[in-house]
Amino acid sequence: MKVLYIVSSFPRNEKDTYVRWLLEKTQRLAGRGVDITVLAPSYKGLSDHRFGKVKVRRFRYFLKRWEDLTH
Repeated sequence: MKVLYIVSSFPRNEKDTYVRWLLEKTQRLAGRGVDITVLAPSYKGLSDHRFGKVKVRRFRYFLKRWEDLTH
């Protein structure tokens, strides 16, 4: 099964505290074999990355220096 989460905020790295519960939820689902992709806004030009098996796609919503509205 494939699942896409479209969110307004998602952790930028492993130590980030923003919506930590959502990172935990997606990681648990991925651990059960679900193919998880998260579509989240960028933060100051942050590019696509992964949290273990969870793919995070970042989209640009403004100029890099002003991409701080989500955090």
